[in-house]
Amino acid sequence: MASSYRGLLTSLALLFVNLLLLPPYAHGAAAGAAKSKVSAVFVFGDSIVDPGNNNDRITAAKADFPPYGQDFPGGNATGRFSNGKVPGDIIASRLGVKELLPPYIGEHLQLGNLRTGVVFASGGSGYDPLTPILATATSSTGQLELFHDYKERLKALVGEEEMTRVISEGIYFTVNGANDLANNYFSVIPLRRHQYDLPSYIRFLVSSAVNFTMVSMRSRRDVVAVLC
Repeated sequence: MASSYRGLLTSLALLFVNLLLLPPYAHGAAAGAAKSKVSAVFVFGDSIVDPGNNNDRITAAKADFPPYGQDFPGGNATGRFSNGKVPGDIIASRLGVKELLPPYIGEHLQLGNLRTGVVFASGGSGYDPLTPILATATSSTGQLELFHDYKERLKALVGEEEMTRVISEGIYFTVNGANDLANNYFSVIPLRRHQYDLPSYIRFLVSSAVNFTMVSMRSRRDVVAVLC
């Protein structure tokens, strides 16, 4: 179990590294043809990829203040848990979709951004249902509900046919699971350690990740990377 789990993590890490090593798309006809392969980028998960969905939320998991964002364009703390960009921004840029992947929640979301992808991730979230409760974050299930809301908004904006095209040609990433282990199993108050030994808890998280992935893939053609 441990070796296969490590193998999965290694494969997904290599996938992400390969995306980072892709040269940025150039301008021109060839670039336009390449861009058409991916219509939009969608990201679910936790603080690793949250670009600001927690900004207006009552939670300790927030990053809308210095020194966060000190190396971000303009030096602004946007809610990204980083001194600069987060992985979703880098992936969208390397795939030639857009330079920054915005949070879905917030008053600053421009309707035009709905056509090229958004982020539903929430700092402090996890696959374990207990994790977002402790952090008052948006749960994995809640993020899928936001995605359903997103589809309805996009359909109202561009029509059902175009909405279906964007969804089916989009690429999807999930980065989640670290908070489950850090906050529920190895924390000062290890709530889940009283219920599971470590291998059993890992199996529980993997099962939850698989269920999340299967639900998120229904009626769509996409690529989902699940990082625990």
